[in-house]
Amino acid sequence: MVNRKKSLKVIGGQHKGRILEFEPTKDLRPTSHKTRETLFNWLIRDIENSICLDLFAGTGALGIEALSRKAKSGTFLEKDKNNFIKLKKNVATLRLEAKSRVEMVNSLSWLKKQENILDFDILFIDPPFGYGLINKIYLILVEQKLIKNGTLIYIEAEKNLNLKEICHDWKEIKNKTSSQTTYSLFIK
Repeated sequence: MVNRKKSLKVIGGQHKGRILEFEPTKDLRPTSHKTRETLFNWLIRDIENSICLDLFAGTGALGIEALSRKAKSGTFLEKDKNNFIKLKKNVATLRLEAKSRVEMVNSLSWLKKQENILDFDILFIDPPFGYGLINKIYLILVEQKLIKNGTLIYIEAEKNLNLKEICHDWKEIKNKTSSQTTYSLFIK
């Protein structure tokens, strides 16, 4: 039997160099080292003491990176059972349970059930590609008025999407494109 386990490293903060293990699947595409480095350089003044939501958490790399860099807390939403189990294990291995909430739930369903403005400072939105999830998440957040003014929203998507056009009610403050992805930081 072939060992399919892969890993990635936390790139900064208290847990720099620590390994996050995961099992690759068709829809699990962890944010690259270079992209995470760029993102957290963008967030350098905002991350400390922030409350973060990692939608489509997968490996949890974005939320764990935020916690490693002194975010106050992180909520991780992941619907895939195997990814959820690995994510819980990685959070426990790094002893981040007190600062984390890890839920096995569909992010769209979870958001639709929310009735009040969410108290998050930073949202990480990095869904599986090819399912139109960016537009769906955006519409739920805007129509249900779930995020407060000043919330930072990071979105990572397939290269051919125009995030600024999709998320037209938010102000794009940073963006970058790599060989396969486009990623932007917005503020509400």
